Amino acid sequence: MGLHWIESELQRTGTVQDKAFAEIVGGVLRARGEDVRLPELAVVQFPLAQEQLGVLQEKAKKEGKEVVRYQVWPKSVAQQLLEDKPYFGFVNESEDLRNLVEPVSFEAAVLIAKKTQIAVPLKKSFSLSLQDQQEMVQEYSQPLEHDGIKAIMAHAYVDTQLDIAHQKQTGNKLLVGFYARTPDKTFGSSVADVGRIDSDSPLDVYDWDRGAGRSRVCVLPVVVPANLEI
Repeated sequence: MGLHWIESELQRTGTVQDKAFAEIVGGVLRARGEDVRLPELAVVQFPLAQEQLGVLQEKAKKEGKEVVRYQVWPKSVAQQLLEDKPYFGFVNESEDLRNLVEPVSFEAAVLIAKKTQIAVPLKKSFSLSLQDQQEMVQEYSQPLEHDGIKAIMAHAYVDTQLDIAHQKQTGNKLLVGFYARTPDKTFGSSVADVGRIDSDSPLDVYDWDRGAGRSRVCVLPVVVPANLEI
């Protein structure tokens, strides 16, 4: 009964929203010898409410931009490489980076340019250290938080999903002409960045020293529900 319910929920919605129930059923199934991974079953969803999206759309309108939003699933970069390899070019070999994922599903929004449909990074966020860029994200986020949304420096697996989803839905690449910094550790003191040089290039996942800036590495604010911890 429990296994059938979980399977039907996964087929219907792609998730099991009742985490407590999934934990109970998962314990029973594991006791029977079933291979059950709770992060795959107990996916907590965080949608953007319509009024929250409206706030962001109004902000975008004032800046002459548009908003796109996509569902982000608990899929690591490694899993995405298996499912959508043609979309990728170079991907950093760090196992920590490739396997990083959080067991939550959420809606994420990004501001894009109307004409090109390309994501718009924060001005003056290039050639800065990771710490300086994180402070810029926090400053950008503050006016949004009283409306129940916030801006984050997203993990690499989030940025890659957003770019691929944008291509599948619109035919346009999202991250073009820059590399969005992430907080994800790769090797030594470096952290990952995601993007491409031009629209003819596949999606790359590089890295750069967290204490150093680079002319193509910038901040791309990703807007999510304020109660999401990721």
